[in-house]
Amino acid sequence: MFIAQSSYHNYLWAAAVFLTGVVFALLLLAVARAVNRRLIKSNNSSRHPDLVRLLTKSISHSSQALATLLVVEGALLALIYPLEWMPESALKNSLVIIGISTAIVILTYVLSHNVGAFLNWLISSLYKHSSRNFNISVASFIRYFIQIAIYIVGLIALLGVLGISITPLITGLGIGGVAVALAAQSTLENFLAGIQITSDNMARIDDFVEIDDKLRGYVVDVGWRSTKIRTSATNVVIVVPNSKLANNVLLNYNQPNSHVSFMLYCGVSYDNDLDLVRELALKTAIDLQDSSDDADKNFTVKVNFEEFGDSNVVFWVMMQAKDRIASLKLKNDLITDLHKCFRRENIRINYPLRLTHPKIEKDSVIIPSQSLETESLTPAAILSPKPLNTEPTQSEF
Repeated sequence: MFIAQSSYHNYLWAAAVFLTGVVFALLLLAVARAVNRRLIKSNNSSRHPDLVRLLTKSISHSSQALATLLVVEGALLALIYPLEWMPESALKNSLVIIGISTAIVILTYVLSHNVGAFLNWLISSLYKHSSRNFNISVASFIRYFIQIAIYIVGLIALLGVLGISITPLITGLGIGGVAVALAAQSTLENFLAGIQITSDNMARIDDFVEIDDKLRGYVVDVGWRSTKIRTSATNVVIVVPNSKLANNVLLNYNQPNSHVSFMLYCGVSYDNDLDLVRELALKTAIDLQDSSDDADKNFTVKVNFEEFGDSNVVFWVMMQAKDRIASLKLKNDLITDLHKCFRRENIRINYPLRLTHPKIEKDSVIIPSQSLETESLTPAAILSPKPLNTEPTQSEF
């Protein structure tokens, strides 16, 4: 009876409350570890190993955060218990507010972390199954917005517990928002450009793009402020502001698909049989298409003559490769194969030569020379020209 009426009774109950919180926290951690062990054992036979790994990480993080919450709440209850019989205690009200605020903060973090991890797994799974038809950049933006919305809801609840009115805060944010928008105009411009890039599918991750005929490379990441591009030549990552990407001419080699067509221009001498040239070029290109892994097998190879050039009849060969890098390899193979075929079939490709006739005035002295025919303008003729006959004839005296 003496112990029950003494002040030690309240302190004993407070210690018991605190120890109860610690015990529940330890039990929660033990249960979480047991569940994770069972999930890890069943991971080998699971159809979704990525989902199992996500669950184990979420259970581990959540159990640690909730165990911390139980210990903190137990400690606060232990401090509040001796003050139960004190009417209108300011310390007791402050401890209650601290306990509720701590619970809101930890639960908001746990919810946002788990929702973000689940959405990240869902985005990765959809991207793997839907290949390039799924816009991972837009999905990442949605995930960020959902997590921010959860934090905003938690912040509003926390302000309500602390007794802070939201209406003056919103008014102040509206006035201050104008000043912030003016001060961070470039950042806001990049953010809006990032939304435009992702919504219009201008550039997606792994796309090969060319910006304003200067920068070429693969898109590594499309962020809210900038886009990272890895150059194919030097293998370095260049950070490009989204506003520059949206306002410049952008060439995307992966849209509407990754196949890239190219035209190889070539010229043959006027002495060659053009029908034979076209037949040989078409056969060479088709044989290369059938044997090369870089070529698109369903594309119809085209060969057409373009124009009468200065020293050759110009024609082109059109083929299609699987992607940008494959087009470079395929074009190289086509050049070497055409060169071998033309050498084998004695198809001549002239050097770029042009025959000009100088204008002769009426009173000029004409020195006759041997006429140079067009067909004699070969590299050998240029290197070893015939001597000119400079002896005057009888008619000139």
